[in-house]
Amino acid sequence: MAVLLGTTSGTLHAALTWGRRVFLDRFTWTSRDLAWMAPLGDVVLFLVPAAVWALAIALGWRRGARVVTLFTLGALAATSVVLHLTGLHPLATVALGLGVGVRLAQWGVRAPERAAMWGRRAATLSLVGVLALMVAERRPGSSAAPAAPGRPNVLVLIWDTVRAANTSLHGYERPTTPALQAMAAEGTMFATAISPSSWTLPSHGSMFTGVESARLSASWRRPLDAAHPSVAEVLRDDGYRTGAFVGNLFYTHHESGVDRGFTTLRDFRRSPRQLFWSTTLGQTRLLTRLAWARSPGEWWTHLREFQLRLPAEARSDRRRASEITSEFLDWQAGSVTPFFAFLNLYDAHDPYDAPEGYDSLFARPQAPRDAYDAGIRYMDDELQRVLQVLRERGVLDQTLVIVTSDHGEQWGEHGLHNHGNSLYLPVIHVPLVMRLPGVVPAGARLDAPVSLTDLASTILAVTGTTRATLPGRSLLAGGRGVVIAETEALDPSARARSPAEHGPLASIVRDSLQYLRNGDSTYQLFDIVRDPAQAHDLTGTPAGCVAAVALDSILRAHAALPRTPAFAMARCTAVAGS
Repeated sequence: MAVLLGTTSGTLHAALTWGRRVFLDRFTWTSRDLAWMAPLGDVVLFLVPAAVWALAIALGWRRGARVVTLFTLGALAATSVVLHLTGLHPLATVALGLGVGVRLAQWGVRAPERAAMWGRRAATLSLVGVLALMVAERRPGSSAAPAAPGRPNVLVLIWDTVRAANTSLHGYERPTTPALQAMAAEGTMFATAISPSSWTLPSHGSMFTGVESARLSASWRRPLDAAHPSVAEVLRDDGYRTGAFVGNLFYTHHESGVDRGFTTLRDFRRSPRQLFWSTTLGQTRLLTRLAWARSPGEWWTHLREFQLRLPAEARSDRRRASEITSEFLDWQAGSVTPFFAFLNLYDAHDPYDAPEGYDSLFARPQAPRDAYDAGIRYMDDELQRVLQVLRERGVLDQTLVIVTSDHGEQWGEHGLHNHGNSLYLPVIHVPLVMRLPGVVPAGARLDAPVSLTDLASTILAVTGTTRATLPGRSLLAGGRGVVIAETEALDPSARARSPAEHGPLASIVRDSLQYLRNGDSTYQLFDIVRDPAQAHDLTGTPAGCVAAVALDSILRAHAALPRTPAFAMARCTAVAGS
């Protein structure tokens, strides 16, 4: 009965999740293995009470144990299903689960032989189905003819959430990026690289397609669609071996659309913890806290809180940088044709939990910003390991290596924290270094603002791909000249006092100036060279106002959002008069 009810409730969980993903086009933040992990995980959970009552039966308490077993397993299975009916009070969920448990126990008492017979048959069939799904092929390979030997490989490492200001590459006082600095000495550093957005999905989408972030389908709850070809698709079709190894399981995994074109994708683990978090009950804060409680007192505290609801975003067992880089190196070792690899390293992202060995690197005990810096250093050390192994294998100098970030992070600037809620410099100014001897100038530093939206066209230019073109211009040829960043309004579930609370935002950086159009019809202009803290808005000065009019005109011609009134010259007349 534990196998039967576990596979039934888990299969319903997987089916409901699949329906939300396919028919509603919504993120579920779940593994591709959910189809077998959910039922198998429920079976494992249900076998715990089943084993207890089986022991009771073995000791002679047959009739009572049978009733309690059916009641317990029925209540657990029903509760797992009812939890998907959002909006129900936890006590109502429990009441429904208990009611189903009572009915199942009554049926088992009335017809014990029939219950046992059908239970065994159904459990056997369902378990066979789960095992078949478990060994099924996960992702198709490429059918394109291999690319000609001698063409450069491409390795893109995106350090999720790393802002330029916290890298020693950009003068930060802590030694957070010595390996990146050494790489810059052998390649080119872009000192004013601007990310296309201030959060992950539109920024990755723009980097891979060359399309401005606000013109993509990517949003907080919806994935990137296939309207625009990606650089991975172009290179795959041109015979490149493509692989993605990602730590961000919210916006770079198999549902995100960022994975398009990668014949190998490593996102969710196949691990006991992921198996637990693939169950409905395992996603509740109540069971998660009970599973990791260390004392009876903690158990009692969590039981009294009784937080029996599903989270808005599913929990998962993400990979650390060392695991991601090891998987990439194992994959690369089998490459006989040129490869394009994408690594997303997530170790500087909230909740800022630096791994062992780095958890006291810059301070003891660590504050969140100390852990953030330690996470950057950890990823930098992994960069050093990757470069060293590729060097030893003799492929480093035939590989275009790109290290950058999808966006930055705020640590109190303008009263803001985290990211995705503004377009100020801390969230869009990111590191960018490229290396490929003979193609990328060694030891060069380019100070002019550039957009990461031009990464896709840069990669195609370096690889010599002519099968297709993508928007933009190679950064090695100066980029597109107009550096735009945009972000949509905050998701309603994440409201906070910030510029993005009032609507979408758009920014343009040209020379030393950044101009911002806010969703509440306000405008700001900063000199990011003389005033990197962005403390002085120049729209209130005569010269700044004139510059704002010119930048606003360019921004409105290129940016999709926000749709606010133009910054007109009449404002400057008023400023001059005052």
